[in-house]
Order: sequence, then C-alpha cells, then structure tokens
Amino acid sequence: MPVQLAIIALLLFPHSGPWGPRDTRSQIEGWTLRVHTDRFAEHTTCRLSKRYIYYDRGALVFQLSSRANTIAAIYRIDGGPPRAASDDAMEFARLGFAIYNDDLTNPSAGLVRIPEGRLRAARAIVIEVKRSLFKFDVSSFAAALQGARHAGCGPGAFEG
Repeated sequence: MPVQLAIIALLLFPHSGPWGPRDTRSQIEGWTLRVHTDRFAEHTTCRLSKRYIYYDRGALVFQLSSRANTIAAIYRIDGGPPRAASDDAMEFARLGFAIYNDDLTNPSAGLVRIPEGRLRAARAIVIEVKRSLFKFDVSSFAAALQGARHAGCGPGAFEG
C-alpha cells in the first residue's frame, strides 16, 4: 500500500528533478524578470516587464486599457517629435508580430509597440490616444535589458 501511494503521489505531483523546468524571478532596476528554463529541451524563455509595459522581440509593448483603440496612437520619446505608432507597423510585421488581433471592434487590443532601437537612452514615453495622455517611465529599460541578457535571456528568448 505505501508503494502504491508513493506512485500516485509521483503521478499527481511530478518533481522537476535535474532535467525538469526551473523558474526564477528577479528585480532589475524596477523591472521584473521572469526566466523559465527547460533544462531537458535546453530552451529558455524570458519576460521582462514593468507595470503596463513588457519587452517582446525587439519592442517595448505598452498595454493600455484593452478597450482603448490605439490604431491612431501617437507617441513622443523624451518630449521629442510626435510619431504615429502605425509608422512602425512594417518593422513589427518583419519581426513576426501580428499587427492586429481578430476583434473587429478593437483590433489593436489597447497595445502600442515602440521599437527597442528608439529607446536605448529614453527616459519617458508619452502616448496619446483620442486626446488622452499616458506617461511611462522607461529610464531604467536599457539597464534592465542588459541585466536580462546577463541572466541568459538572448534576443530570441523573450515572449510577450
């Protein structure tokens, strides 16, 4: 009977063992880094995020309300010139992003993406959607991304 209980326990509560997955979470410059390592498949996935912002495949993704239609969103980096978020659509398509989702009432799902290359030294992003302004502090993004890379998160490891 004890052997049967042990087998049932192993089936219900598998342990990770030396080849199982490992999850870690750390804070880097105010950003949260979650790293999932599948040691058996030798595959790592990472998520770098900060309140309403996350990094995904070469872009910072800003999550506004899912009801907000951000197709016509405009953003400014550190008070610079305004830029239409839609101007970046071709670059994001090249990176493999789905530009819009299947919701016909709001295909943008409240997302605004900005290419990483524009944000290396950025401190603040202001996004305008239908005369509403949303301000985000991204001053520590470059340091957080460098810390994530140091933790083993290569360019292809990030998932939104």
